[in-house]
Amino acid sequence: MKRRGGKPTPLTCELVIPLENAVPYLKVVKRITVRCWMNIHVESHVVGKEKALLMLTHLCDVREPKAYLAHISLIPVLTRLGIKFGGVPYGVGIWNVPFIKDKCEKKRLKIYKAYKKEVDPRNILNPHKFFAVKTKMANILGITFKPPLFTLLIHLATLTTPIFGKLVSPREEFKEESVLEKTVYSCIKCGSCAAVCPVYLVTNEEAVVPKNKLYLAKKLLEGEEISKSDSDKVFLCTHCGMCREVCQNDLDLVAAWTELEKMLADRFGKPEEAIRDFVSTMESSEEYWRFVYAQKI
Repeated sequence: MKRRGGKPTPLTCELVIPLENAVPYLKVVKRITVRCWMNIHVESHVVGKEKALLMLTHLCDVREPKAYLAHISLIPVLTRLGIKFGGVPYGVGIWNVPFIKDKCEKKRLKIYKAYKKEVDPRNILNPHKFFAVKTKMANILGITFKPPLFTLLIHLATLTTPIFGKLVSPREEFKEESVLEKTVYSCIKCGSCAAVCPVYLVTNEEAVVPKNKLYLAKKLLEGEEISKSDSDKVFLCTHCGMCREVCQNDLDLVAAWTELEKMLADRFGKPEEAIRDFVSTMESSEEYWRFVYAQKI
């Protein structure tokens, strides 16, 4: 499921909800978002005789941090509301961690975790889709996302978001940007691209993963220093377009790579020798050719 459009936006929430409750839920959502001075876009898919998948998004630019923080606080509020209407979160990830028990019972969750550990020990497949938040520094973030504390934060967000939403409501129109600028600030960090990147498959080099290339591009656009070695790794790309195919925000990633490579070539020069070695490595890789044949099938 993709949100067509590619404008800067955090994903508000995705819920599978009984068809009979979808419209009543959306009416309440509309009342809440009007109070919060937000404009919600709804995309729906009927996924069975009795269920619908609702995808709720809203425009908000991460470069406007106050508005972004105010708007992102709405995610758990709308998710909790959807659960009260009989819905369950569609996927897993940071914003659905507090609601994981609403999605599946304890026994099934244990099976999912064991299977994930067995088939994907390196967390390559959907790296931003996880069952629990674990961080360093005493795991403060992880504790925050545990249901008891997070429930209190949801109640707080319900009270404060309308106030802050009115004070910092972002503009609806966004300035004209290059393809690269638009892509950098519209990436939702879902990680879908990592699972289909043939270069990452062959090299195991984190720097070639599309979302990490966009992180380097962000540093470049904001005038931060980057090294030539990091620049050279950007050119290790087949421009196959697989990242473009799976992008959840429908971003023109191949055009972004072309623009990024030109900017880096103007600053550091094109690493011709590294590119030749890269092409040779890809051509001699059995994994790469299996990937190519799989796409044809």
